[in-house]
Amino acid sequence: MKQETQYIDYEWLTKPTGDPFADVGGIVIKYFSEKNPDKDILDLIDEVTKIYVNDWEKSIYSFFPN
Repeated sequence: MKQETQYIDYEWLTKPTGDPFADVGGIVIKYFSEKNPDKDILDLIDEVTKIYVNDWEKSIYSFFPN
């Protein structure tokens, strides 16, 4: 993973939290960083967000009901 952004703790972003939704997000970020080591963490987050928002054809309202 390219670490251009100096003030972000990259390990902290992907370690388990106990929240299944957040933990899966960390696993996805790790996976994408292994597939795209030249991308910065902010680029990876942007790419993953596009999948959740645009490409996933299911409702996420059950995770975020309000």
